[in-house]
Amino acid sequence: MKSNQDSRNLRAIPKTDSIVDGIIDQLVTRHQLGKSKYGTDMDRRDLEITDWIQHSIEEKLDDILYMQKILQEFKKFEESMKQLQTDLETKLKTTFGLEDSE
Repeated sequence: MKSNQDSRNLRAIPKTDSIVDGIIDQLVTRHQLGKSKYGTDMDRRDLEITDWIQHSIEEKLDDILYMQKILQEFKKFEESMKQLQTDLETKLKTTFGLEDSE
């Protein structure tokens, strides 16, 4: 049976869709991890507004790095797929004697 303390820390959140529900789950998990790691949460009062802005800027800079890496990997993947398509077309032409219909 849950204690009164546990009951006060719970709230009902209606199910929405898989995307929104997933985001809510991630937010709660991230909060719990941050609380465990840093011993505080977003209700903390020890930071000035400029500190919050700096934290936000740093998070965005990290995000830019992640997105650049993803873009590079995606471009490599696209090039690999183009090369695979070219190789396959060449193999089909040589195997079955197909010519371009231009």
